[in-house]
Amino acid sequence: MMNKKNVLFWLFSIIALGFIVRIYNLNFPSIGYHNMKENEYLSMAEEMDRTKDFLTRRVYFYNAFEDNPKMDLYPQPPLIAYQTLLSWKLFGKQMWPPRLCNVFFGLMSIVVVYCLCKLLLQDIRVSLLGSFLCAIMPLAIYFSRNLQPESPAFFFMILGNYFYLKYCMRLRNRYLIIGGLAFVFAWLYKQSFLIGITPLLFCVPYKAIYKDKSKILKTVLSFLTPYALIAFVYFWLKSSGQWTFDTRETVSRIDLLRFFSPFYWYEYGETIWRDINLNFTLVFIILSFLGTVLVFLKNRGILRRYIFGWLLSVCMYCLIFSDYINQHTYYQMPFLGLVCITCVYAIDYLTNTLKRFLKFVNLAVVVVFVTTMALPLIAFSMTSFYRTVVFGADIAGETLEALTSPGEKVFLFTYSQGYAVARYAHRYAGWPGTLGELRRYKDKYKVRYLCIYTYPIPLQKVFVDDPKLYRYVVDNFYPVEFGMLKDKRLIYVILKEGKKTNFKDFFSGSLFLKLARVYSVPWTEVPVYQVRKHIQID
Repeated sequence: MMNKKNVLFWLFSIIALGFIVRIYNLNFPSIGYHNMKENEYLSMAEEMDRTKDFLTRRVYFYNAFEDNPKMDLYPQPPLIAYQTLLSWKLFGKQMWPPRLCNVFFGLMSIVVVYCLCKLLLQDIRVSLLGSFLCAIMPLAIYFSRNLQPESPAFFFMILGNYFYLKYCMRLRNRYLIIGGLAFVFAWLYKQSFLIGITPLLFCVPYKAIYKDKSKILKTVLSFLTPYALIAFVYFWLKSSGQWTFDTRETVSRIDLLRFFSPFYWYEYGETIWRDINLNFTLVFIILSFLGTVLVFLKNRGILRRYIFGWLLSVCMYCLIFSDYINQHTYYQMPFLGLVCITCVYAIDYLTNTLKRFLKFVNLAVVVVFVTTMALPLIAFSMTSFYRTVVFGADIAGETLEALTSPGEKVFLFTYSQGYAVARYAHRYAGWPGTLGELRRYKDKYKVRYLCIYTYPIPLQKVFVDDPKLYRYVVDNFYPVEFGMLKDKRLIYVILKEGKKTNFKDFFSGSLFLKLARVYSVPWTEVPVYQVRKHIQID
Protein backbone atom coordinates (compact mmCIF):
# COMPACT_ATOMS: atom_id res chain seq x y z
CA MET A 1 0.00 0.00 0.00
CA MET A 2 1.47 3.36 -1.04
CA ASN A 3 1.34 6.20 1.46
CA LYS A 4 -0.01 9.63 0.50
CA LYS A 5 3.44 11.21 0.06
CA ASN A 6 4.54 8.53 -2.39
CA VAL A 7 1.31 8.84 -4.35
CA LEU A 8 1.70 12.60 -4.63
CA PHE A 9 5.35 12.21 -5.62
CA TRP A 10 4.54 9.82 -8.45
CA LEU A 11 1.52 11.80 -9.59
CA PHE A 12 3.47 15.07 -9.73
CA SER A 13 6.30 13.25 -11.54
CA ILE A 14 3.82 12.04 -14.16
CA ILE A 15 2.37 15.55 -14.51
CA ALA A 16 5.92 16.92 -14.93
CA LEU A 17 6.59 14.34 -17.63
CA GLY A 18 3.34 15.31 -19.34
CA PHE A 19 4.35 18.97 -19.22
CA ILE A 20 7.80 18.32 -20.67
CA VAL A 21 6.55 16.32 -23.65
CA ARG A 22 3.86 18.93 -24.40
CA ILE A 23 6.01 22.07 -24.55
CA TYR A 24 8.21 21.03 -27.49
CA ASN A 25 8.14 23.83 -30.09
CA LEU A 26 5.39 25.57 -28.13
CA ASN A 27 6.20 28.91 -29.77
CA PHE A 28 6.49 27.43 -33.27
CA PRO A 29 4.55 29.38 -35.93
CA SER A 30 1.02 28.22 -36.57
CA ILE A 31 1.96 26.35 -39.74
CA GLY A 32 2.10 22.80 -38.38
CA TYR A 33 -0.15 19.76 -38.27
CA HIS A 34 -3.83 20.82 -38.26
CA ASN A 35 -2.79 24.47 -38.21
CA MET A 36 -6.07 25.48 -39.85
CA LYS A 37 -7.88 25.07 -36.52
CA GLU A 38 -5.29 27.18 -34.76
CA ASN A 39 -5.51 29.91 -37.36
CA GLU A 40 -9.30 29.96 -37.17
CA TYR A 41 -9.23 30.77 -33.46
CA LEU A 42 -6.24 33.10 -33.77
CA SER A 43 -8.11 34.99 -36.50
CA MET A 44 -11.18 35.27 -34.29
CA ALA A 45 -9.11 36.59 -31.40
CA GLU A 46 -7.26 39.13 -33.54
CA GLU A 47 -10.47 40.39 -35.13
CA MET A 48 -12.23 40.59 -31.75
CA ASP A 49 -9.32 42.64 -30.46
CA ARG A 50 -9.43 44.90 -33.53
CA THR A 51 -13.20 45.42 -33.73
CA LYS A 52 -14.01 45.11 -30.00
CA ASP A 53 -16.89 42.85 -31.06
CA PHE A 54 -16.54 39.77 -28.87
CA LEU A 55 -19.57 37.88 -30.16
CA THR A 56 -19.17 37.81 -33.92
CA ARG A 57 -16.73 35.21 -35.21
CA ARG A 58 -14.56 36.47 -38.06
CA VAL A 59 -11.85 34.40 -39.74
CA TYR A 60 -9.52 35.84 -42.37
CA PHE A 61 -10.08 33.01 -44.81
CA TYR A 62 -13.87 32.46 -44.55
CA ASN A 63 -16.30 34.54 -46.61
CA ALA A 64 -13.47 36.92 -47.38
CA PHE A 65 -15.27 38.63 -50.24
CA GLU A 66 -18.36 39.58 -48.30
CA ASP A 67 -18.82 43.13 -47.04
CA ASN A 68 -19.14 41.88 -43.46
CA PRO A 69 -17.37 38.52 -43.37
CA LYS A 70 -18.31 36.28 -40.48
CA MET A 71 -18.13 32.55 -39.83
CA ASP A 72 -21.11 30.30 -39.07
CA LEU A 73 -19.42 26.91 -39.19
CA TYR A 74 -19.14 25.66 -35.63
CA PRO A 75 -22.10 25.37 -33.23
CA GLN A 76 -20.27 26.46 -30.08
CA PRO A 77 -19.02 29.72 -28.54
CA PRO A 78 -15.43 30.71 -29.38
CA LEU A 79 -14.04 30.00 -25.92
CA ILE A 80 -10.60 29.24 -27.39
CA ALA A 81 -10.56 32.75 -28.87
CA TYR A 82 -11.42 34.18 -25.46
CA GLN A 83 -8.64 32.12 -23.84
CA THR A 84 -6.27 33.44 -26.46
CA LEU A 85 -7.18 37.07 -25.79
CA LEU A 86 -6.75 36.60 -22.05
CA SER A 87 -3.38 34.87 -22.44
CA TRP A 88 -2.15 37.64 -24.77
CA LYS A 89 -3.26 40.23 -22.24
CA LEU A 90 -1.23 38.50 -19.52
CA PHE A 91 1.89 37.35 -21.40
CA GLY A 92 2.05 39.24 -24.70
CA LYS A 93 1.04 38.38 -28.25
CA GLN A 94 2.99 35.22 -28.99
CA MET A 95 2.07 31.64 -29.86
CA TRP A 96 3.07 29.99 -26.58
CA PRO A 97 0.62 31.67 -24.13
CA PRO A 98 -2.64 30.44 -25.75
CA ARG A 99 -1.11 27.02 -26.38
CA LEU A 100 -0.01 26.88 -22.75
CA CYS A 101 -3.67 27.27 -21.71
CA ASN A 102 -4.49 24.07 -23.57
CA VAL A 103 -1.45 22.35 -22.05
CA PHE A 104 -2.88 23.20 -18.63
CA PHE A 105 -6.13 21.43 -19.49
CA GLY A 106 -4.11 18.47 -20.78
CA LEU A 107 -2.24 18.21 -17.49
CA MET A 108 -5.44 18.46 -15.48
CA SER A 109 -6.85 15.63 -17.60
CA ILE A 110 -3.96 13.46 -16.38
CA VAL A 111 -5.09 14.07 -12.79
CA VAL A 112 -8.74 13.33 -13.57
CA VAL A 113 -7.84 10.08 -15.36
CA TYR A 114 -5.98 9.05 -12.19
CA CYS A 115 -9.07 9.82 -10.07
CA LEU A 116 -11.36 8.01 -12.52
CA CYS A 117 -9.17 4.89 -12.57
CA LYS A 118 -8.99 4.93 -8.78
CA LEU A 119 -12.77 5.15 -8.55
CA LEU A 120 -13.34 2.28 -10.98
CA LEU A 121 -10.40 -0.02 -10.23
CA GLN A 122 -9.82 0.67 -6.52
CA ASP A 123 -6.04 0.37 -6.93
CA ILE A 124 -3.70 3.35 -6.52
CA ARG A 125 -0.77 1.83 -8.45
CA VAL A 126 -2.96 0.94 -11.42
CA SER A 127 -4.55 4.41 -11.27
CA LEU A 128 -1.12 6.03 -11.46
CA LEU A 129 -0.45 3.88 -14.51
CA GLY A 130 -3.66 5.23 -16.08
CA SER A 131 -2.46 8.80 -15.57
CA PHE A 132 0.95 7.84 -16.99
CA LEU A 133 -0.68 6.51 -20.17
CA CYS A 134 -2.68 9.73 -20.50
CA ALA A 135 0.58 11.65 -20.17
CA ILE A 136 2.39 9.79 -22.98
CA MET A 137 -0.39 8.92 -25.45
CA PRO A 138 0.45 10.70 -28.77
CA LEU A 139 -3.13 11.92 -29.25
CA ALA A 140 -3.11 13.47 -25.78
CA ILE A 141 0.32 15.04 -26.21
CA TYR A 142 -0.20 16.81 -29.52
CA PHE A 143 -3.80 17.92 -29.23
CA SER A 144 -3.44 19.16 -25.67
CA ARG A 145 -0.91 21.70 -26.95
CA ASN A 146 -2.52 22.53 -30.29
CA LEU A 147 -4.79 25.57 -30.17
CA GLN A 148 -8.23 24.00 -30.59
CA PRO A 149 -11.12 23.04 -28.26
CA GLU A 150 -10.45 19.30 -27.91
CA SER A 151 -8.13 19.55 -24.89
CA PRO A 152 -10.45 21.54 -22.58
CA ALA A 153 -13.51 19.68 -23.92
CA PHE A 154 -11.91 16.33 -23.04
CA PHE A 155 -10.96 17.58 -19.58
CA PHE A 156 -14.51 18.67 -18.77
CA MET A 157 -16.00 15.52 -20.31
CA ILE A 158 -13.80 13.18 -18.26
CA LEU A 159 -14.42 15.33 -15.16
CA GLY A 160 -18.16 14.95 -15.76
CA ASN A 161 -17.65 11.17 -16.01
CA TYR A 162 -15.85 11.16 -12.68
CA PHE A 163 -18.56 13.04 -10.76
CA TYR A 164 -21.45 11.20 -12.38
CA LEU A 165 -19.80 7.90 -11.43
CA LYS A 166 -19.40 9.17 -7.87
CA TYR A 167 -23.12 9.87 -7.85
CA CYS A 168 -23.83 6.37 -9.16
CA MET A 169 -21.82 4.90 -6.28
CA ARG A 170 -22.94 7.23 -3.45
CA LEU A 171 -26.27 8.73 -4.61
CA ARG A 172 -25.45 12.24 -3.46
CA ASN A 173 -27.13 14.88 -5.64
CA ARG A 174 -24.28 17.36 -5.39
CA TYR A 175 -22.25 15.09 -7.68
CA LEU A 176 -25.02 15.35 -10.28
CA ILE A 177 -24.78 19.14 -10.20
CA ILE A 178 -20.97 19.23 -10.43
CA GLY A 179 -20.92 16.57 -13.16
CA GLY A 180 -23.62 18.43 -15.08
CA LEU A 181 -21.68 21.70 -14.93
CA ALA A 182 -18.61 19.87 -16.23
CA PHE A 183 -20.57 18.53 -19.21
CA VAL A 184 -22.02 21.99 -19.87
CA PHE A 185 -18.48 23.32 -20.27
CA ALA A 186 -17.58 20.35 -22.44
CA TRP A 187 -20.54 21.29 -24.64
CA LEU A 188 -19.52 24.94 -24.70
CA TYR A 189 -16.09 23.96 -25.98
CA LYS A 190 -17.26 21.28 -28.43
CA GLN A 191 -20.69 19.68 -28.70
CA SER A 192 -19.44 16.29 -29.85
CA PHE A 193 -18.01 15.62 -26.36
CA LEU A 194 -21.53 15.29 -24.98
CA ILE A 195 -21.24 11.68 -26.21
CA GLY A 196 -19.43 11.11 -22.92
CA ILE A 197 -22.75 11.12 -21.05
CA THR A 198 -23.90 7.90 -22.75
CA PRO A 199 -21.75 5.46 -20.69
CA LEU A 200 -23.15 6.87 -17.45
CA LEU A 201 -26.68 5.86 -18.44
CA PHE A 202 -25.60 2.23 -17.96
CA CYS A 203 -24.12 2.93 -14.52
CA VAL A 204 -27.05 4.65 -12.80
CA PRO A 205 -28.65 2.50 -10.03
CA TYR A 206 -32.21 3.09 -11.19
CA LYS A 207 -33.76 0.69 -8.64
CA ALA A 208 -32.08 2.43 -5.72
CA ILE A 209 -33.25 5.84 -6.95
CA TYR A 210 -36.81 4.68 -7.58
CA LYS A 211 -36.99 3.01 -4.15
CA ASP A 212 -37.05 6.40 -2.39
CA LYS A 213 -39.79 8.13 -4.37
CA SER A 214 -39.73 11.23 -2.16
CA LYS A 215 -36.28 12.13 -3.54
CA ILE A 216 -36.91 11.43 -7.24
CA LEU A 217 -37.98 15.00 -8.06
CA LYS A 218 -34.95 16.45 -6.27
CA THR A 219 -32.67 14.04 -8.14
CA VAL A 220 -34.19 14.94 -11.52
CA LEU A 221 -33.87 18.66 -10.80
CA SER A 222 -30.25 18.21 -9.68
CA PHE A 223 -29.52 16.48 -12.97
CA LEU A 224 -31.34 18.95 -15.23
CA THR A 225 -30.52 22.29 -13.57
CA PRO A 226 -26.92 22.61 -14.86
CA TYR A 227 -28.10 22.04 -18.45
CA ALA A 228 -30.37 25.08 -18.22
CA LEU A 229 -27.17 27.04 -18.82
CA ILE A 230 -26.98 25.55 -22.32
CA ALA A 231 -30.47 26.81 -23.15
CA PHE A 232 -29.64 30.24 -21.68
CA VAL A 233 -26.47 30.59 -23.76
CA TYR A 234 -28.22 29.44 -26.92
CA PHE A 235 -31.21 31.79 -26.64
CA TRP A 236 -29.10 34.74 -25.54
CA LEU A 237 -26.78 34.45 -28.51
CA LYS A 238 -29.64 33.72 -30.88
CA SER A 239 -31.65 36.72 -29.70
CA SER A 240 -28.64 39.02 -29.98
CA GLY A 241 -28.50 38.31 -33.72
CA GLN A 242 -24.81 37.49 -33.48
CA TRP A 243 -25.07 33.72 -33.72
CA THR A 244 -26.18 31.68 -36.70
CA PHE A 245 -25.05 28.23 -37.70
CA ASP A 246 -24.34 26.88 -41.15
CA THR A 247 -26.24 23.57 -41.29
CA ARG A 248 -24.30 22.55 -44.40
CA GLU A 249 -21.23 22.06 -42.26
CA THR A 250 -23.00 20.56 -39.23
CA VAL A 251 -26.24 18.56 -39.21
CA SER A 252 -26.34 18.21 -43.01
CA ARG A 253 -23.12 16.18 -42.87
CA ILE A 254 -24.69 13.49 -40.69
CA ASP A 255 -25.44 10.31 -42.64
CA LEU A 256 -26.17 7.43 -40.27
CA LEU A 257 -25.99 4.73 -42.94
CA ARG A 258 -22.78 5.88 -44.59
CA PHE A 259 -20.60 4.28 -41.94
CA PHE A 260 -21.89 0.83 -42.95
CA SER A 261 -21.18 1.36 -46.65
CA PRO A 262 -18.36 -0.77 -48.11
CA PHE A 263 -17.51 2.19 -50.34
CA TYR A 264 -16.88 4.31 -47.24
CA TRP A 265 -14.38 1.80 -45.88
CA TYR A 266 -12.81 1.27 -49.28
CA GLU A 267 -12.18 5.00 -49.55
CA TYR A 268 -11.35 5.91 -45.96
CA GLY A 269 -10.53 2.68 -44.11
CA GLU A 270 -6.78 3.02 -44.56
CA THR A 271 -6.83 6.66 -43.43
CA ILE A 272 -8.88 5.91 -40.31
CA TRP A 273 -6.62 3.00 -39.33
CA ARG A 274 -3.52 5.15 -39.90
CA ASP A 275 -4.93 7.84 -37.61
CA ILE A 276 -5.76 5.28 -34.91
CA ASN A 277 -2.18 3.99 -35.07
CA LEU A 278 -0.71 7.50 -34.87
CA ASN A 279 -3.01 8.49 -32.01
CA PHE A 280 -2.64 5.43 -29.77
CA THR A 281 0.15 3.23 -31.25
CA LEU A 282 -0.26 -0.46 -32.00
CA VAL A 283 0.92 -1.49 -28.51
CA PHE A 284 -1.86 0.37 -26.71
CA ILE A 285 -4.45 -0.59 -29.34
CA ILE A 286 -3.75 -4.28 -28.65
CA LEU A 287 -3.75 -3.74 -24.87
CA SER A 288 -6.99 -1.77 -25.06
CA PHE A 289 -8.69 -4.53 -27.05
CA LEU A 290 -7.40 -7.16 -24.61
CA GLY A 291 -8.51 -5.08 -21.63
CA THR A 292 -12.00 -4.65 -23.07
CA VAL A 293 -12.36 -8.42 -23.55
CA LEU A 294 -11.07 -9.07 -20.01
CA VAL A 295 -13.49 -6.57 -18.47
CA PHE A 296 -16.41 -8.47 -19.96
CA LEU A 297 -14.97 -11.85 -18.90
CA LYS A 298 -13.72 -10.98 -15.43
CA ASN A 299 -15.70 -8.02 -14.13
CA ARG A 300 -19.42 -7.91 -13.35
CA GLY A 301 -19.54 -4.58 -11.55
CA ILE A 302 -19.90 -0.95 -12.56
CA LEU A 303 -16.69 -1.07 -14.61
CA ARG A 304 -18.25 -3.60 -16.98
CA ARG A 305 -21.34 -1.42 -17.47
CA TYR A 306 -19.19 1.67 -17.92
CA ILE A 307 -17.01 0.07 -20.62
CA PHE A 308 -20.09 -1.33 -22.36
CA GLY A 309 -21.56 2.17 -22.39
CA TRP A 310 -18.39 3.53 -23.95
CA LEU A 311 -18.38 0.85 -26.66
CA LEU A 312 -21.95 1.81 -27.51
CA SER A 313 -20.86 5.46 -27.51
CA VAL A 314 -18.10 4.66 -30.01
CA CYS A 315 -20.68 3.09 -32.34
CA MET A 316 -23.07 6.05 -32.01
CA TYR A 317 -20.24 8.53 -32.49
CA CYS A 318 -19.02 6.83 -35.67
CA LEU A 319 -22.55 6.84 -37.11
CA ILE A 320 -23.05 10.54 -36.37
CA PHE A 321 -19.56 11.78 -37.25
CA SER A 322 -18.65 9.45 -40.11
CA ASP A 323 -17.86 12.48 -42.29
CA TYR A 324 -15.47 13.85 -39.65
CA ILE A 325 -13.52 10.86 -38.35
CA ASN A 326 -12.31 10.13 -41.88
CA GLN A 327 -10.70 13.57 -42.14
CA HIS A 328 -9.68 14.77 -38.68
CA THR A 329 -7.32 12.87 -36.38
CA TYR A 330 -8.51 14.71 -33.28
CA TYR A 331 -12.08 13.40 -33.62
CA GLN A 332 -10.86 10.31 -31.73
CA MET A 333 -10.11 12.43 -28.64
CA PRO A 334 -13.30 11.56 -26.68
CA PHE A 335 -12.12 7.94 -26.43
CA LEU A 336 -8.74 8.67 -24.86
CA GLY A 337 -10.05 7.85 -21.38
CA LEU A 338 -11.54 4.54 -22.57
CA VAL A 339 -8.19 3.48 -24.05
CA CYS A 340 -6.29 4.38 -20.88
CA ILE A 341 -8.68 2.49 -18.57
CA THR A 342 -8.83 -0.67 -20.69
CA CYS A 343 -5.04 -0.65 -21.17
CA VAL A 344 -4.33 -0.51 -17.43
CA TYR A 345 -6.89 -3.25 -16.81
CA ALA A 346 -5.06 -5.47 -19.30
CA ILE A 347 -1.64 -4.63 -17.86
CA ASP A 348 -2.83 -5.35 -14.32
CA TYR A 349 -4.30 -8.69 -15.38
CA LEU A 350 -1.12 -9.67 -17.27
CA THR A 351 0.98 -8.75 -14.23
CA ASN A 352 -1.09 -10.88 -11.87
CA THR A 353 -1.05 -13.80 -14.31
CA LEU A 354 2.71 -13.70 -14.94
CA LYS A 355 3.42 -13.49 -11.20
CA ARG A 356 2.16 -17.04 -10.84
CA PHE A 357 4.96 -18.34 -13.07
CA LEU A 358 7.74 -15.75 -12.69
CA LYS A 359 8.49 -14.55 -9.17
CA PHE A 360 10.47 -11.48 -10.29
CA VAL A 361 7.49 -10.04 -12.21
CA ASN A 362 5.58 -7.12 -10.72
CA LEU A 363 3.61 -4.17 -12.09
CA ALA A 364 6.74 -2.02 -12.48
CA VAL A 365 8.49 -4.68 -14.60
CA VAL A 366 5.49 -5.05 -16.92
CA VAL A 367 5.09 -1.28 -17.23
CA VAL A 368 8.76 -0.87 -18.15
CA PHE A 369 8.45 -3.63 -20.75
CA VAL A 370 5.28 -2.16 -22.28
CA THR A 371 6.71 1.36 -22.29
CA THR A 372 9.90 0.14 -23.95
CA MET A 373 7.83 -1.50 -26.67
CA ALA A 374 5.67 1.59 -27.14
CA LEU A 375 8.34 4.31 -27.04
CA PRO A 376 9.57 3.88 -30.65
CA LEU A 377 5.97 4.01 -31.87
CA ILE A 378 5.23 7.09 -29.74
CA ALA A 379 8.37 8.75 -31.12
CA PHE A 380 7.28 7.88 -34.67
CA SER A 381 3.83 9.39 -34.10
CA MET A 382 5.15 12.57 -32.56
CA THR A 383 7.78 12.96 -35.28
CA SER A 384 5.05 12.54 -37.91
CA PHE A 385 2.95 15.23 -36.24
CA TYR A 386 5.75 17.74 -35.74
CA ARG A 387 7.33 17.26 -39.17
CA THR A 388 4.03 17.99 -40.93
CA VAL A 389 4.65 21.67 -41.65
CA VAL A 390 3.52 24.08 -44.37
CA PHE A 391 6.92 25.72 -44.64
CA GLY A 392 6.96 29.39 -45.56
CA ALA A 393 3.23 30.07 -45.15
CA ASP A 394 3.99 32.57 -42.38
CA ILE A 395 6.68 34.23 -44.52
CA ALA A 396 4.29 34.65 -47.45
CA GLY A 397 1.71 36.14 -45.08
CA GLU A 398 4.17 38.60 -43.60
CA THR A 399 5.18 39.73 -47.10
CA LEU A 400 1.54 40.30 -48.07
CA GLU A 401 0.99 42.31 -44.88
CA ALA A 402 3.94 44.54 -45.81
CA LEU A 403 2.77 45.00 -49.42
CA THR A 404 -0.89 45.75 -48.66
CA SER A 405 -2.84 48.22 -46.55
CA PRO A 406 -5.11 47.36 -43.59
CA GLY A 407 -8.54 46.39 -44.87
CA GLU A 408 -7.22 45.39 -48.28
CA LYS A 409 -8.28 41.94 -49.54
CA VAL A 410 -6.06 39.38 -51.27
CA PHE A 411 -6.62 36.48 -53.65
CA LEU A 412 -5.23 33.29 -52.09
CA PHE A 413 -5.10 30.01 -54.00
CA THR A 414 -4.28 27.24 -51.55
CA TYR A 415 -5.66 24.29 -49.55
CA SER A 416 -6.92 24.12 -45.96
CA GLN A 417 -3.54 24.17 -44.16
CA GLY A 418 -2.20 26.88 -46.49
CA TYR A 419 -4.75 29.38 -45.16
CA ALA A 420 -2.12 30.20 -42.54
CA VAL A 421 -0.93 32.70 -45.19
CA ALA A 422 -4.08 34.80 -44.64
CA ARG A 423 -3.75 34.78 -40.86
CA TYR A 424 -0.13 35.88 -40.96
CA ALA A 425 -1.03 38.57 -43.49
CA HIS A 426 -3.87 39.80 -41.25
CA ARG A 427 -5.84 40.29 -44.43
CA TYR A 428 -9.09 38.71 -45.59
CA ALA A 429 -8.14 36.32 -48.36
CA GLY A 430 -9.79 33.63 -50.42
CA TRP A 431 -10.26 32.24 -53.89
CA PRO A 432 -13.30 32.86 -56.12
CA GLY A 433 -14.89 29.77 -57.59
CA THR A 434 -15.14 31.07 -61.15
CA LEU A 435 -13.41 33.45 -63.53
CA GLY A 436 -16.43 35.74 -63.45
CA GLU A 437 -16.30 36.01 -59.65
CA LEU A 438 -12.57 36.68 -59.74
CA ARG A 439 -13.08 39.60 -62.13
CA ARG A 440 -16.02 40.95 -60.11
CA TYR A 441 -14.24 40.78 -56.74
CA LYS A 442 -11.09 42.24 -58.24
CA ASP A 443 -12.99 45.31 -59.43
CA LYS A 444 -15.26 45.61 -56.37
CA TYR A 445 -12.55 45.33 -53.70
CA LYS A 446 -9.63 46.70 -55.78
CA VAL A 447 -7.60 43.51 -55.22
CA ARG A 448 -3.98 44.05 -56.20
CA TYR A 449 -2.17 40.95 -54.95
CA LEU A 450 -2.54 37.23 -55.48
CA CYS A 451 -0.73 34.48 -53.61
CA ILE A 452 -0.43 30.86 -54.66
CA TYR A 453 0.62 28.44 -51.92
CA THR A 454 0.40 24.75 -52.77
CA TYR A 455 3.42 23.13 -51.04
CA PRO A 456 4.13 20.21 -51.18
CA ILE A 457 2.32 20.17 -54.56
CA PRO A 458 4.56 21.76 -57.25
CA LEU A 459 3.48 25.19 -58.42
CA GLN A 460 3.55 23.91 -62.00
CA LYS A 461 0.40 21.84 -61.34
CA VAL A 462 -1.67 24.85 -60.33
CA PHE A 463 -4.86 25.60 -62.27
CA VAL A 464 -4.76 22.35 -64.27
CA ASP A 465 -8.52 21.97 -63.78
CA ASP A 466 -9.34 25.47 -65.02
CA PRO A 467 -7.06 26.61 -67.88
CA LYS A 468 -9.16 29.74 -68.54
CA LEU A 469 -8.69 30.90 -64.97
CA TYR A 470 -4.98 30.16 -65.20
CA ARG A 471 -4.71 32.15 -68.47
CA TYR A 472 -6.46 35.13 -66.89
CA VAL A 473 -4.05 35.12 -63.96
CA VAL A 474 -0.88 34.92 -66.04
CA ASP A 475 -2.20 37.63 -68.39
CA ASN A 476 -3.02 40.08 -65.59
CA PHE A 477 -0.54 39.45 -62.75
CA TYR A 478 3.25 39.33 -62.52
CA PRO A 479 5.49 37.72 -59.86
CA VAL A 480 6.83 39.81 -57.00
CA GLU A 481 8.25 37.15 -54.71
CA PHE A 482 8.85 33.42 -54.57
CA GLY A 483 9.42 31.21 -51.55
CA MET A 484 12.07 28.56 -52.05
CA LEU A 485 13.49 25.61 -50.13
CA LYS A 486 17.16 24.71 -50.03
CA ASP A 487 16.70 22.15 -52.81
CA LYS A 488 15.29 24.98 -55.02
CA ARG A 489 11.70 23.76 -54.84
CA LEU A 490 9.32 26.72 -55.10
CA ILE A 491 6.70 26.67 -52.34
CA TYR A 492 4.75 29.88 -52.98
CA VAL A 493 4.52 32.82 -55.32
CA ILE A 494 3.12 36.30 -54.71
CA LEU A 495 1.90 38.14 -57.79
CA LYS A 496 0.81 41.74 -58.33
CA GLU A 497 -1.76 43.13 -60.72
CA GLY A 498 -0.18 44.53 -63.85
CA LYS A 499 1.83 43.16 -66.74
CA LYS A 500 1.74 39.61 -67.98
CA THR A 501 3.48 36.88 -65.97
CA ASN A 502 6.75 35.66 -67.38
CA PHE A 503 8.59 33.33 -65.05
CA LYS A 504 11.56 32.97 -67.40
CA ASP A 505 12.16 36.72 -67.35
CA PHE A 506 11.82 36.76 -63.57
CA PHE A 507 14.57 34.18 -63.06
CA SER A 508 16.88 35.66 -65.69
CA GLY A 509 19.33 38.31 -64.63
CA SER A 510 20.07 39.39 -61.06
CA LEU A 511 17.90 38.19 -58.18
CA PHE A 512 17.82 39.14 -54.53
CA LEU A 513 17.94 36.08 -52.30
CA LYS A 514 17.38 36.22 -48.56
CA LEU A 515 17.32 33.50 -45.91
CA ALA A 516 13.93 34.31 -44.41
CA ARG A 517 13.63 31.68 -41.69
CA VAL A 518 15.05 28.39 -40.45
CA TYR A 519 12.44 26.00 -39.03
CA SER A 520 13.51 23.53 -36.34
CA VAL A 521 11.61 20.25 -36.62
CA PRO A 522 12.55 16.81 -35.22
CA TRP A 523 15.99 15.66 -36.38
CA THR A 524 16.54 18.49 -38.85
CA GLU A 525 16.33 22.18 -39.70
CA VAL A 526 14.60 23.50 -42.82
CA PRO A 527 15.68 26.87 -44.27
CA VAL A 528 13.27 28.88 -46.45
CA TYR A 529 14.42 31.65 -48.77
CA GLN A 530 12.68 34.68 -50.24
CA VAL A 531 13.46 35.38 -53.89
CA ARG A 532 12.72 38.82 -55.36
CA LYS A 533 13.72 40.72 -58.46
CA HIS A 534 14.69 44.41 -58.50
CA ILE A 535 13.65 44.87 -54.87
CA GLN A 536 16.23 44.63 -52.11
CA ILE A 537 14.97 42.79 -49.03
CA ASP A 538 16.07 44.41 -45.82
